[in-house]
Amino acid sequence: MTSFGRFPLTIDQLSAGSAEPVLVVDFIDFSAARQLSQTLGNRTDDNPVYCLDPVSDLARDSAYWPLDELAEGYADLWLKSGPAGPRLTVVGYCSAAALSWAIAARLADQVATRLLLVEPTWPDAQFVSTSFGELRANLGGEPSAAPELAADPDQALRQMQRLLRDDLRLMAERAGMDTTSPTLDELMDRYRAWLSFVLAGSAARTRPVPARPRPTILVTAGTEPCVPDAGVLTYDIVRHSVPPEAPTGETGLADAVLAHTWQNPARPISPS
Repeated sequence: MTSFGRFPLTIDQLSAGSAEPVLVVDFIDFSAARQLSQTLGNRTDDNPVYCLDPVSDLARDSAYWPLDELAEGYADLWLKSGPAGPRLTVVGYCSAAALSWAIAARLADQVATRLLLVEPTWPDAQFVSTSFGELRANLGGEPSAAPELAADPDQALRQMQRLLRDDLRLMAERAGMDTTSPTLDELMDRYRAWLSFVLAGSAARTRPVPARPRPTILVTAGTEPCVPDAGVLTYDIVRHSVPPEAPTGETGLADAVLAHTWQNPARPISPS
């Protein structure tokens, strides 16, 4: 695997090929599930697959990055260091949908860009609060609401980080662990990065969606797509046959994504 980047942002190449590249925006989950980008890289010999993981990148930097700054940074990195070519497919998975769309909108000015959103979700204030509560529960902390998010996401992130750090210290003490262990620091960095990422998405939630590129939304059969504002958004829907409970490592999902790249742009099942 090769990489190119500019701290803290990094783009990794997972596979090689002679067709148009596929840039996947996803992240390592807190579970053991394989990333969609890894499965895509293993399923194609034609398309070079690249991935960026904003949560891993943010774990290396304590600063809060607004969504627009993240998108601008990744788009600039791709245009300056990525493969040259006239066409590109951007794939955004789950809560990476908003960032993927923002990146694709910037790249579309320079490269013919297709955008595929896979099982998209759009973090809002409730999503951030729920995520914060779940992380505190993981550490045995007391339930509490997230700080006020709208006024200053950076300050809200710092407040949540302080509470999580206290929870982590108390958990380590109860377990007889060394509270200065690098492993605990890595866990704290990961928790902070996740909250920073969903905070950035929530803060950008009320902004108008980019006018282009028009996304194709891939959802499981029998489900409706989650979109930020169905009243103004135009999109295409593709329903695939992988069961909703199947992990993202299922090859059927990867094949459904690859069927909608530039090389094989399958016709969407139902426009909206």
